[in-house]
Amino acid sequence: MVVVFGVLTFLIEYNEDRNSTRLGVIAVIFVFIFLVCFSIGLGPIPFFYANEVSRPEARDSIQALGFVVNYVGNIILSLFFPAFNSMLGGYVFLIFLFFLLISLGFLWLKMPETRNSTIGDLENFWKIPSNPPSDSLIVSSVKT
Repeated sequence: MVVVFGVLTFLIEYNEDRNSTRLGVIAVIFVFIFLVCFSIGLGPIPFFYANEVSRPEARDSIQALGFVVNYVGNIILSLFFPAFNSMLGGYVFLIFLFFLLISLGFLWLKMPETRNSTIGDLENFWKIPSNPPSDSLIVSSVKT
């Protein structure tokens, strides 16, 4: 996807003066390539990754947080993209390229492979205590 954003930026800026229909069609093809790559790559992560890395009692909350962050990001993108596009022109896709590189770095450093891993293995990876404090301690201190 990094390559797609780089090529897309080049095509749009290169075509700015030439106004070639052929380059415009190629740019649209690269947008479709991005959509396919995103749909099978980074796009579905907020929807399935929480089930693989969290305990059953926390999955609903974590998945809800993933949905909220995803939809808020989509709303912000929809609101501000026209303004950024008018200011930056074809270079607007470099913003996406920048955030994609940050995301790839984060995924490489902080997201473990979940194949053949248990929840305990993932908690050890993130150094999460395997027995978190229970709510009964809070309730018992309130009762006294």
